This record gives sequence, structure tokens and C-alpha cells, in this order.
Amino acid sequence: MKINKHLKWEISGIIVIFIIGSLWHNIYEILGENTLIGMIAPVNESKWEHWKLGLAPVLIYGAIQYPFIKDEIKNYLFSRMVGVIVLVIVCFGLIEIMHIILPDASFKVQMIIHLAAYFLGIAAGQIAAYYVSSRVNENKTLWYVGVILIFINLIVFILFTFNPPKYEYFKDSGTGQYGIE
Repeated sequence: MKINKHLKWEISGIIVIFIIGSLWHNIYEILGENTLIGMIAPVNESKWEHWKLGLAPVLIYGAIQYPFIKDEIKNYLFSRMVGVIVLVIVCFGLIEIMHIILPDASFKVQMIIHLAAYFLGIAAGQIAAYYVSSRVNENKTLWYVGVILIFINLIVFILFTFNPPKYEYFKDSGTGQYGIE
């Protein structure tokens, strides 16, 4: 079976996005708590802030990937957003299941499970993105849907970074703070 260039990029993207996401996790602190970065990168250890690890790393990789495969793909932005949605559902679904099954897991076990869930979420997202961008017929409407989904994500991230709901899901598990205070 010959693997096409597009599929090779999606498979290698699993590792690259995992690396970008791992670095992205701490970029807000590394860059001196830069407010602009905080809009798209986690600013604390709340579950909500970790959702930002789904969007930015996928879009960064997508910007690198696109020039090399643009002639082989359809519905690119929409497929990226489908990948982000699948990544978030798989990753955070697995993490929530872990908290139900292993509520008293040690920090080390939690970290291993979180990283494994993130990796599996990325893999599932890349597979979904590949399927959409290679099998769904080209559709200009889906391009607009992709753009709208990106903007909705950004707007929600920005709003909840500065004015998060006062629920446990948005609270930093270590400091008890919410968003950028």
C-alpha cells in the first residue's frame, strides 16, 4: 500500500502537534505572562485552559503543512476544525473517565494519563481531519464554516480568559484562581 503525501503529513502531525502542544502548555509563563499569548495559550492549570492546547498547536502545524499538501486536499480549514473538535472530545473525554475510574490517582499517574489522552486525542483528530480533507467533496460553504469555527473558538477563549465562569472546571487546581486576574 502506497501512502500518499497528505497521509504522511497527517501521521507525522501527530508527533509534531504533541511536541508543539507540550511546549504551548507553558508558553504563557515562558513569555513573561504575556496577555496576548494568554488569550490562546493556557494561563493556569484549570481544565478549561487546557482546551487551548487543541486549537493553537493544530493551527500552527496546519500553517506549516498547508503549502506542501494544498493540491491534494479539500475543505482544509473545516477539516482542521473537525480535527480540533475530535481532539478535544477524545482527550477530555478520556481524562474525565480517568477521574471517575481513578479519583485518587497519584500526580505521576494523572500526568501519564493526561499525556496519553492528549496524544490519543491528537491522533483521532488527525485521522478525522484526513478523512474530511480527502473524502468530503470540495465545498465553499465548509470553508466559511471552518473560518467561523476558528473565530468562535478564539472569541470564547478570549472571553473566558478574562471573565471565566466561576465553576470548578474553570478554576486553577493549584491556586484556586480563574483566568487572568
